[in-house]
Amino acid sequence: MSVGPTRVLDTRYGFGTTSTRALESGEVFTLDLSAQTTSTTTAVTLNIAIDGAVGPGYLTAYPCGDPPVAASLNYVDAAVAGNAATVRLNPSRKLCIYVQSSTHLIVDLQGRYDSAVNAAITPVEPTRVLDTRPSNTVPAGGFVEVPIVGYAGVPSGATAVLVSVAADGAAGPGYLTAWQCGGKRPTVANVNYGTKWPAGNGAIVPLSQSGSMCVYSQHRADVIVDVFGYVSASGQRLRIASPTRVFDSRTSLGVVGAGQTVPVQVTGAGKAAAGSTAVEVNVTATDARAPGWVSVFPCSAPPARGSETAVLNLVTGQTKAAHVVVPVGVSGTSAGQICLRTQNATHLVVDLSGGYN
Repeated sequence: MSVGPTRVLDTRYGFGTTSTRALESGEVFTLDLSAQTTSTTTAVTLNIAIDGAVGPGYLTAYPCGDPPVAASLNYVDAAVAGNAATVRLNPSRKLCIYVQSSTHLIVDLQGRYDSAVNAAITPVEPTRVLDTRPSNTVPAGGFVEVPIVGYAGVPSGATAVLVSVAADGAAGPGYLTAWQCGGKRPTVANVNYGTKWPAGNGAIVPLSQSGSMCVYSQHRADVIVDVFGYVSASGQRLRIASPTRVFDSRTSLGVVGAGQTVPVQVTGAGKAAAGSTAVEVNVTATDARAPGWVSVFPCSAPPARGSETAVLNLVTGQTKAAHVVVPVGVSGTSAGQICLRTQNATHLVVDLSGGYN
């Protein structure tokens, strides 16, 4: 399933398009992936980034047609920002990207879902496998090898891993690249970071023969890696649809308080199929009232207070999103639910990409 990061669009340089102009506010860009996919490809996982936005806004990636009420990435200003997204292709193997405010687009293909390929995903409980803080900071231009197989429940037959990769305490604005150790490092970014706050993103990374992945940093920075699942010959198939908004605190319960845990129903009518054991969601925090983090986990297995794995790190007033795979409770009062917990008060939005069953 994983193909390794491959750049398929960069409007700044006219790569994958016919001009070097930025997209206009409200424009929809049609991305043709027929050359990078096969007739059995039903969906793709992308890293989508913006650069040079003229103002705050959001973008949505979807299988063309009418844009859904959902966001794949929220952006604030001209700084580079990115997020992962899993998107169903239309019958012509194309997808569309809507931008609210004028911006350049950069898209990297990370993986594809082929019905004819015997590979599927097994979600795991979010598990931290690397944290270089406080004394093992990655130097500028350096990389760190991260053993994966044998950790977080990842077996020897795994060919790729679903991870959240983050940078903290960077010495300068730059990027992280995650790739298969032993292979040539691709010229793409999985995470774009600044110096003021941590930055992270989801990725599907092929594993080396020894079962490890590598992370490169352009500038000196600490690196954090959390595992959410793995790809192998046996696992669960993703049933994907157009992005669907399943929770928005701005229109329901109001600001989520500091330390509060919020359950979100992600299976049932108009959502993932009943019996799904995991879901792919885009979690957005907006109007954060103080610096803090957001954690996502199955309601049936909440982490102890103080041991949460963060999918988002926020500063006051920030809007930020993360694309993650989360196991779902399958029985009892928490069946079909995921839970979100905040360190400090913020609004939360959850958009569903699909379910695994």
